[in-house]
Formats: sequence, structure tokens, C-alpha cells
Amino acid sequence: SPRDGRAEGAVTDAAMACGGCFSFLRRDGARPEAPPRGARGAVLVLVGMRGAGKSTFSKAAARAAKRQVLDLDRVLEEKVIGCKIREFVDANGWAAFRAKEAELLEDVLIRGAHIADPAAGCVVATGGGVIETASSVELLRRHSPVVWIDRHIDDIMVCLEGDGAYRPGLGEPPRDIYRRRRPLYEACSDFTFSMRRGADNWALLDRRFAHFVEWAEDRARDPANVVIVPIVAT
Repeated sequence: SPRDGRAEGAVTDAAMACGGCFSFLRRDGARPEAPPRGARGAVLVLVGMRGAGKSTFSKAAARAAKRQVLDLDRVLEEKVIGCKIREFVDANGWAAFRAKEAELLEDVLIRGAHIADPAAGCVVATGGGVIETASSVELLRRHSPVVWIDRHIDDIMVCLEGDGAYRPGLGEPPRDIYRRRRPLYEACSDFTFSMRRGADNWALLDRRFAHFVEWAEDRARDPANVVIVPIVAT
């Protein structure tokens, strides 16, 4: 299993040897393969902390594959709750918001809702807390491919602290949230795209990610347990 100590140690050692920027497949032996899709194209799902770059990378992957980008936060605001997320949370609380978010994820992944061209598929950028709902974690575990965008927490902090736009309060420090959510991101994703601390060449990162996604979607159909691919991004 890629989750035993030796496998994790090997991945860590290899990543450090190549500058700490690695993408690798994490596949639990018990995780089911991608469900049959019939005529539906691949639906790539990105998970990760807010400020990790999901929106940026979803656009890069969609451009490369000529697919639709589906930003779940935007769909929630425009087609589900009818207002800004901050307004909904202020009025109804986080639990009510998470329920709406989980319903939308199920609509997209199970029923193909909001996908303009089902035959072409799409790239889905989820909200950072989508994994706070157990049903969403289980749904993501049964879907493939799911990519965890693992940006260094120091860089996420810089992004969040420098963002002038209001975002709903998290209720706890982002570093604590990252530590708590990390095993959930690992549990629901079968690929990880990691960035070394300070990586900020977004043009290069976009290209690397687009190539990585192409590789990952091919590998999603392969039963290999652990595949390590060095990604050198500065």
C-alpha cells in the first residue's frame, strides 16, 4: 500500500532529492476504479485548501484539454443559493452551506448537472472545505481522477493574508485547518500535485500541471499502486 511507512518515506526522500516538488499517484488498494461513464467524458476534480491555486490550475487544464471549467463556488452562488457565499453563511451557518455544497457535488458527479458538453467532460474546481462533509469525501473516493493541489501552507498564508477580497471566516487558523484537512484530502484524492515552498512561476506551473493532468488521466485507468513523477518548478 502506498500508505505504509516505507512507501511514504520513499516518496518523501525522493521529493527532497528533487527539490521538494513532486506529483505522485496515491491509490488505496481498496479504492474502486473509476465508474463506467458511458458516453460521458472525463470529469477531473481538483481539491485543496483555498489559496492553493485550484481556480488557476482548473483553467490551465481546461484550456489544454478544451474542456469546460466548473467552479463549484461560482455555481453555488449563481444557480443554487442565489447570493454570495458569505451572505448565505452569515444568514444560515456553515452546516447549511456544506449541505448545499454536498448536494451540488453529487449533482455534478453522479447526474452530470451543469456540465455543458457531457461528451467532452469538464474540470471541476471545488471549494476548500468540500471535504468537511463525510458524504462528499466518500463520493470523491469513488470518483477518478481527483487531484489534490498541495501548495505549501506558508504560501497559502501569504495568499490569504494578502487577499483584499472578503472571504467567509474560517473559525480557526488556516495552519490548523490544513493539518486537520490534510488526511481528508489524501483520503479522497488519487493524485497529488505538490509545489515547493515559494514556487511562484505560474506560467511554468500551469504548463506543468496541464501535462501532469494528461498523464494522470491516462494513469487513472492503470492499477499501479504508486507512481512518482518529478515536477521541477521554480
